[in-house]
Amino acid sequence: MVQSTVDFLPAQCDPRLRAVADYWSRLPPTAPGVPSRRDFDPLDLPPRLLRHIWMVDVEVDPPRFRFRLCGSHLVEALGFDPTGRDYTDVFPDFAKSDTFAALSRVRDLGEPSWRAGDPKLVSPAHEIRLLERVFLPLTRDGQRVDIVLAASIYKTLDGNDI
Repeated sequence: MVQSTVDFLPAQCDPRLRAVADYWSRLPPTAPGVPSRRDFDPLDLPPRLLRHIWMVDVEVDPPRFRFRLCGSHLVEALGFDPTGRDYTDVFPDFAKSDTFAALSRVRDLGEPSWRAGDPKLVSPAHEIRLLERVFLPLTRDGQRVDIVLAASIYKTLDGNDI
């Protein structure tokens, strides 16, 4: 595992997501090459970004992902607060999704992930037409990726944030 810089982000990346990824890239790496969860302090981020932040607990055996903390932007996009719930409880087809594959790569390789496009795993709380998100690996035990720092932007059909 090697900590990546924000080079994984395309030029058109939303500046809010870029700011979160930039902050993450400046955190000191641990032995597996990813930052420690204890070094991430949300208060170091501009307050306008906090509503876009969420975290995912990662388990390896069996492979599971659970919503640990959810910012208000994600809660609004989903139409409910999934904090504490397993992804498979929220999204029945999660194991077949691109999100499962992306989170698995972050867990297994310790590399960040970016995606923009159709928000396939969002309930119809809004007329959401675009998701842009980053997944950034963190470690609590200093040995493996066991938490993912995420940030997302959801937009409506007219291009406005929800």
